[in-house]
Amino acid sequence: MGFACCSVTLNLTNSTISGNSSTGHGGGIGTSGATIRNSTITDNSAGFTGGGIWRWGGAGTIEIANTIVAENVADVAGNDLAGAFATIQDSLIGDITGATITTNVNNLIGVDPQLLPLGDYGGATQSHALHPDSPAINAGNNALAAGLDQRGANRLNGKVDLGAFEAQGYSFTLSAGNNQSTTVNTNFATDLQVQVVETFEDKPLPIAGIEITLNPLGTGANASLGNTTLTTE
Repeated sequence: MGFACCSVTLNLTNSTISGNSSTGHGGGIGTSGATIRNSTITDNSAGFTGGGIWRWGGAGTIEIANTIVAENVADVAGNDLAGAFATIQDSLIGDITGATITTNVNNLIGVDPQLLPLGDYGGATQSHALHPDSPAINAGNNALAAGLDQRGANRLNGKVDLGAFEAQGYSFTLSAGNNQSTTVNTNFATDLQVQVVETFEDKPLPIAGIEITLNPLGTGANASLGNTTLTTE
């Protein structure tokens, strides 16, 4: 869902704005005034300027904190931002070339947020989960954060993350290939497969390509076993 508002200030917290489009300005948000905190604005498009956020003239200011605005597209200028912004702090912005920013503090600019696809990662509404290697993890400002994320997960368990999703920790789970036996010099029938799980929802995430090294215990074995590297699928 996108927003277009004019005479009032938009207050947006713990929200995901994704997959919207405009034939003109402001694919995700078009407004003259807004306070945006711990939100994720991504995968929106505009036919002119401001694929993510477009601020038009008039009364009001836009202040952004603890937020991700990245991977939006505009056909003319300002993929992520277009217009004049009062304050952007402790946020990740993919492209600021279409914006003028009065106060620009502690931001990650031109950085890939490593967002997972929009999906059900817990809670009542869809969100973009953070990849375990995302630079948005632990990059926020606790003083500007709400107690819970969009899903209802606790934010204040250390330094907060940027965006609407607060990572609760990641683990690995075996999805195939466990408890097999085979003869010497013969491959197992099924490859050992591992998936990444985020603690809050406790179900596999759509992540591939993470390498895991297994360190087998040699005690009691009748062979000398070396380390084995797996890759998530």
